Amino acid sequence: MATQSIVRGNLLEDPELKEVNIGSERRTICELRVMSDVWREGTQGEPVQDHVRTHPVQVTIWGEHLAKTCAEVLRRGMRIQATGAMHPHVYRYSDSEREAGKQDFFEVRLAADDVTLCLNRVVGVTMRAPRSQTGGQESDATDGALA
Repeated sequence: MATQSIVRGNLLEDPELKEVNIGSERRTICELRVMSDVWREGTQGEPVQDHVRTHPVQVTIWGEHLAKTCAEVLRRGMRIQATGAMHPHVYRYSDSEREAGKQDFFEVRLAADDVTLCLNRVVGVTMRAPRSQTGGQESDATDGALA
C-alpha cells in the first residue's frame, strides 16, 4: 500500500540515471538517496534533529524528463523536497543467509512525481532562454544568472 508523501532532506550521493525494462518498453529513471530529516525545538528553543524520525529514503523518478533533469542538476549534499507515493520495502534473506548472521531489513521508498530544489544552500542559478513565441523551439542559450 502506498501513501502520498513529502520527503525533505539532503542527497546522500549524486543521482543515478538508469535504463530499465517495463514490459517491452525501455524507460529512463533516476534514483536518489535522501536523508529525510525531522527537526524539533529543544529544551532551550534550539533546533534539535529528531533521530527517531530521521532516516534514509530511496527515491525513484519514473518520468523521463524529470529524471534526466534531476540527474543533470542535482548533486550530493543538495537539499531537496520530493513528493510522491511512499511505500515500505522489506529485504528478506534466505534461511541460509540468516544462519550466516544476515538480518532482514526495512527500507522506505518514494516513487516521486515532483522534485524541488530547496534554496537555503543555493548560491546561484542559471536559467535557459524561454521558448520562442513563434517556433516553440527551446534554445540552449542562457538569459542570465540569479545570485
